Amino acid sequence: MALLKLSKQKYYELVEREEDPLPMRMYGWSARGALAERGELMAWFKRNTRLARDSKKSRKT
Repeated sequence: MALLKLSKQKYYELVEREEDPLPMRMYGWSARGALAERGELMAWFKRNTRLARDSKKSRKT
């Protein structure tokens, strides 16, 4: 949540969504705490965001 600057509510929305959920892994011995493997998280991030400069271009058209 801290790395992506997400609220707790948004974090849970992204983890629970059907299509391309946020890739979080739970500890096998705990019901609390989750981790994201850096490579999986960065791949997900790139699939689900766009560059700011691309956003500006799409607004002009």
